[in-house]
This record gives sequence, C-alpha cells and structure tokens, in this order.
Amino acid sequence: MKNAVGMFVSLMIVLSITGVAVAHWSDSIQIEGTVHMGSLTIGWDNLTCGEENEPCTKDVASITAELLDAETDAHTGKTIYKTLVFTIDNAYPCYTAWIEVDIKNAGTIPADWENWELVMISPDNMDMFCEAFEISCSPCPTLPLQIDPCNSIHLRCELHVKQTARECTTYSGKLKLNFEQWSCEGEDLEVG
Repeated sequence: MKNAVGMFVSLMIVLSITGVAVAHWSDSIQIEGTVHMGSLTIGWDNLTCGEENEPCTKDVASITAELLDAETDAHTGKTIYKTLVFTIDNAYPCYTAWIEVDIKNAGTIPADWENWELVMISPDNMDMFCEAFEISCSPCPTLPLQIDPCNSIHLRCELHVKQTARECTTYSGKLKLNFEQWSCEGEDLEVG
C-alpha cells in the first residue's frame, strides 16, 4: 500500500508539473531604435581684408587673404573653409592691415570655442613676433564661447607693424582655433 501511495503521489506531482508546463503561456516584446548622430563642422566664411589708409596717399604695402580646404557638412549641406591664409607684402613700421571673417558652425550640434594657439613658422621665435606686431580682434571674445548650429561669430582682426619690426625679414605663422562639441556641464567626456 505504501508503494501505491508513493506512486500515486509521484504520478500527481509529474502530472501537475506537466499540466503547468502545458498551460503556461508566454509572449515577448522588443524595442528597436535608430540613433542619427549629429555633426561638428566649424570653419571660416565670408572673408574680406584691407588696410588702413597709408600716409601721403601712397600705396606701398598690401594684404591678400583667401579661404582654403572647403568642407561641406553632411547633414546641413553648408560649406565652410578650414584654412585662412593671408599675406602682407612690403610691410613697414606703423602699417596696419585688417581681416574681417566669420567663424561659422555649419554642423548640427553646438560647438564650444575652447582656446587658440599661435604657431610661428619663420622665424620660430615667438618673442621676435611679439616685438614686431600687435594683433587686436573685436569683439575680443571671452573663452570658452559657444556657437550654435547654423550660426557664426563675426571677427575683425587688425595686425599693426610696430617700430621694432626687423627690416627685410619674413614672418610667417599659423593661428589655430580649437573647438569641442558642446556637452552638458558636469559630464566627463571619455575618448578612446
């Protein structure tokens, strides 16, 4: 009798497990998504240049400037230029030339202008450059400065040749403006 009770209990357990397994229904849901990334495309646009009136109505020195290395943003279709090149010929002490240009955000996300650096090419002596020239820009932005998408900042920069500039010397250099993507304050960006 004990065997019969044991077999009955075992049979009931097996049938109840089987019944639960057969009666247990299931379903699932899922989530799908697509993320379209924005673009950070900063550059120069709308360039003009000129000089202050030279004394005695003479036209001795001259400035030329051009924009190079065009880049078109994939999202907005707007074109900017990555390089601004200027040349001043036959400069002399007290000569002042100017450049007006826009720094344009052609991308889809805001950009933060973080800093700038001047790299001297010839002569590679920054002290010599500082002795020879005075550069001023207006407005003189306080960095960091944010540029929203499809917006720009208009700058006018003047280069004044000081009395201490060396005769028969060629000065050349690069000014590099550094931008980063805008991001929420307090968030650490990890690259790599």
